[in-house]
Amino acid sequence: FPVTIKMKKLNILNIRTDGGTQPRIFLDQDLVKSYAEHMREGAVFPPVVVFHDGSEYWLADGFHRYFAIRANAVTTIEAEVMTGTLREAQLYAWKANNKHGKRLSHEDIRVIIRRMLEDEEWGKWSNNRIAKELDVSSMTVGRVRVAMQEEAKKPAQTTVTYVDKHGNTTTMKTDKSKKKAPTQRPTTKPDLTTEPSEMEQKVKELADTVNALARHTMEVGHARSHYPVLS
Repeated sequence: FPVTIKMKKLNILNIRTDGGTQPRIFLDQDLVKSYAEHMREGAVFPPVVVFHDGSEYWLADGFHRYFAIRANAVTTIEAEVMTGTLREAQLYAWKANNKHGKRLSHEDIRVIIRRMLEDEEWGKWSNNRIAKELDVSSMTVGRVRVAMQEEAKKPAQTTVTYVDKHGNTTTMKTDKSKKKAPTQRPTTKPDLTTEPSEMEQKVKELADTVNALARHTMEVGHARSHYPVLS
């Protein structure tokens, strides 16, 4: 398991929050504002916890504190740096956030359990092992597992997770089973005799014009036949 390296002051922009370590569906923005205000008044908060995988720093504990510091436009943050992979940071975060500070809601806990059960490795763990890892009851894990099994019998869905700039996690489901209905083609041919086409109308107008000119020519010829011949 990861071990603490040391306390370190990190550039806040070097800490990543998009690795799925944020266990809450929504951060409490009022709490973030309250923390930010207390910080401006000189209050000292515990350092956040980050995991260093050799390349990236993953925030694992202290999301409300992290965003409060950002709200105050402070560029550095005190952090307890631990060695470990992103997956280890996720497990630590999901467990840590259920022990102190603002407690996880029941819905937050269910989302975390679902994420573990959907994982290729963690999903093979027993309900008791997952419950022990997350400090929840095995019955809670069992209920979520049964609900997921029932959902699996329904049309397949794809889950897409987004993390916004405030650290909130949004999950959207898209149903792949829904297909676009085929376009219905008309079963009968249109009645072309009820209304002439544009070309037919132009032909008719042209014929009317020719006939009018012919009549005019005949009238002029008839009139000239009555004129006296001049020499």
